[in-house]
Amino acid sequence: PEVEAALAEAARAPNAPAAAQAALALGSQPAAGAVPVLLPLLAHKDWQVRRSAARSLARHKPKEALAPLAAALQVEKGRVRAELIAALGPAICCA
Repeated sequence: PEVEAALAEAARAPNAPAAAQAALALGSQPAAGAVPVLLPLLAHKDWQVRRSAARSLARHKPKEALAPLAAALQVEKGRVRAELIAALGPAICCA
């Protein structure tokens, strides 16, 4: 719980590289509290944070992330878009 809390705090930090790394770290843990931290990061101003959030959500595969991931897919380009497609892959092909 302490590590998860520290990562959640770092993910919300104004330092984009630190937030991106924290988002990736949250994705590597099975903690249920990671998803509510990751979802708002899909709208972060920095593309690397958004990409990290999408990658981590792909690992967790929470149902509540489908709509935010799909919404982000409508506006994203490049590397972030690729992560969103990967995260949504099963939902897109098999829905």
